[in-house]
Amino acid sequence: MAQITDDKTKQYRQQLIRELIQEKVIRSQDDLLELLKSRDVTTTQATLSRDLRELQVAKVADSKGYKYVLGHNTTSVIPTRSTNASSIVPGSLTIEMSGQMCVLHTMPGYAGAVAATLDAMQLRGVMGTLAGDDTILIILRSDADKLYILEGLRTTFPELTIINNF
Repeated sequence: MAQITDDKTKQYRQQLIRELIQEKVIRSQDDLLELLKSRDVTTTQATLSRDLRELQVAKVADSKGYKYVLGHNTTSVIPTRSTNASSIVPGSLTIEMSGQMCVLHTMPGYAGAVAATLDAMQLRGVMGTLAGDDTILIILRSDADKLYILEGLRTTFPELTIINNF
């Protein structure tokens, strides 16, 4: 197969990246570069980094380390409010509420994936999330219905344990 010229490369390369991430578990940029090369697409690490950023590809923890997943503006593997997220977030989750803030604890390495899921849910009353390694701060609007938010969280994360009653 002839090498694709730079004029045609970006759209084709990005579509191929989407397909590869959906079809395979890819753990590093080096792995992705090799897969692209096996499909006769040669690119640099810098270009690949830009592609991943533009495609909103995230690196999330799984049982064997980290893997790439597609972000919410492409075909996504991040669950919505109506799906169960237990398959991507192992272990138990706990939540503690105080005023207009909630602190959600996850297994180490999973806060980013859980926060991305929470953001994708777009729960009414949630202003935003901040994630560390195993802790997420959920900031609520002043008029937030906390029972509605907890119900939404329990729908997606059935293993959620509430630490305190608000």
